[in-house]
Amino acid sequence: MPAGKPAAISFSLEELAEADTPAVFLEKHQHLLVQVSVPPDTFSIFIVASEQQQQVVEQQFGIHDNCRLLTGTMESLAPMISEIEKELQLTATPTIITRDLHHGTATFTYQLVQYRTVYPDQTLLHFATYGHQCAQMNARFYEDFTNDRMYFLKADVLRAYGYIQPAKGAEASTPHNFQKDFIDNFEEGTSIFYPGW
Repeated sequence: MPAGKPAAISFSLEELAEADTPAVFLEKHQHLLVQVSVPPDTFSIFIVASEQQQQVVEQQFGIHDNCRLLTGTMESLAPMISEIEKELQLTATPTIITRDLHHGTATFTYQLVQYRTVYPDQTLLHFATYGHQCAQMNARFYEDFTNDRMYFLKADVLRAYGYIQPAKGAEASTPHNFQKDFIDNFEEGTSIFYPGW
């Protein structure tokens, strides 16, 4: 992974299919495929009347990937809520809850629209990271390689080696480390070279 951080520890079967993974690779690693059930979760839309109330809700609950915070009324926000439902493929009928929030001496009412999100089971291929590099690739590397794409050929790893920028000091060891971590470790039919930035 020469240009990013190793965040994932598995690839889904869908990701492998989209990457045109060689059949021989999947056959060789059938024993590593694991069926995983994703527990249901909720997606929430907070609706408040003013920007001041919006700030209070943000401070109280925080805003995460599984929620949105909108200012207005349920009626005025209906088109925006419909767009969010389409964008996130929220098909379940939501539960609408009206709550009071106490902040200092003030109290205001907000609405919470909650959707139960159910994800299908996934088949995953777990992996171990044997090499990681997060700097020193020249600009052409980012043109010739695709972000978050799987490469299965040692020729691609050798080609990537040619994009390492010369450096001095502590970074002077990068070509040696790349050779050791990526080229020497790479086994065609077993390894994946996965640039991510």
